[in-house]
Amino acid sequence: MPEASEVIALVKAFATVAAIALPVAIVFSLLARGRLLPPQRWRAVTWTGWHCGAACFVLLAVPDLVASVFDPQTVQTWFFDRPVDARTAARLVHLVAGLIALPLVVVAWWLIVGTIGGARPEQLGRRLPRWRQETVLGVVAWLALAPTVYLVNIVTLLIYGALYGSQPPYHPLLELLRQPQAGPAVTVLFLFESVIAAPVREELFFRGILQPWLCRHPRGGALGFGWALLAGVVVRSTAVTDSDGARTLSLTAPAAFVAFVIPVAWCLADWLGRPNPPARLLWLAPFADADRRRRAVLGLFATAVLFANVHSAVWPTPIALFPLGLCLGWLQLRTQRVLAAVVMHALFNAVACVEMLYLVPIR
Repeated sequence: MPEASEVIALVKAFATVAAIALPVAIVFSLLARGRLLPPQRWRAVTWTGWHCGAACFVLLAVPDLVASVFDPQTVQTWFFDRPVDARTAARLVHLVAGLIALPLVVVAWWLIVGTIGGARPEQLGRRLPRWRQETVLGVVAWLALAPTVYLVNIVTLLIYGALYGSQPPYHPLLELLRQPQAGPAVTVLFLFESVIAAPVREELFFRGILQPWLCRHPRGGALGFGWALLAGVVVRSTAVTDSDGARTLSLTAPAAFVAFVIPVAWCLADWLGRPNPPARLLWLAPFADADRRRRAVLGLFATAVLFANVHSAVWPTPIALFPLGLCLGWLQLRTQRVLAAVVMHALFNAVACVEMLYLVPIR
């Protein structure tokens, strides 16, 4: 089970980030004009599944291409004062390559989905007409949901510990930070990746490109759930080192998770797809058209479980990330833009970073 020191560090980290984010949100709310939530819109998605596939290829291929340029032994000397094992050096190279590749990936997405696919500039963050309101909205959403996500994570870890008698392995970034040879440069790299690069990269792809298309495609929900199952098994297979029987059982976890989410999503979609849906659920997809509500719910849940399952290398992390993905997706659905989701994602990651720094002080 999680140690008391870890829970205390989490509470301190949440308070630290809130002390920084709240004053900024208050100032922006005083300067902003208009409501935090704009009128609900249903913007046309001009790009296709082929554009989404090309964007996914760019996301996976460009960092690997950049990583092939670097020599692991050279890169490790930039961040560690003593030699490290080959696995740590390779992980460091991919982290550095991911940061360097981020501008290239974003530009490629703008070309594929924006220029070729015809996306509106604000859909991919090239224009920020309501940036103050959406920044405040991201902070408010983080304050409202983050405690629930942390509680779900703690309960999940308690159940995991009771079943397996141990806790899951540390996140790869934390393993880098815990290396005895790590210097301050590793901490800076870790913070930049977690608080800036990862939120921008993941929100532009999942909420900016993929979710709008899944929410509008007639079979978007089914496609998204299928991709979530495939991604979860593939990502999990890269991290599992157990023997045959234990390996098979471990690989079924992401698939079972998707199988659990599907009936919940379909029930909600059916309820909201009625001509007169339950008023208590209408806020989830406040569209006048019933078919739009149904597609939006299925696309929202499919994107959230896909987002969660791409983190299956460290199981059971996806279970806590699923409600986070739902909220991030809802922010995009309501605003039809990604800025609020990026802000919320960055704050969530900031808490994890500060928590780790409380547990592993800067050397």
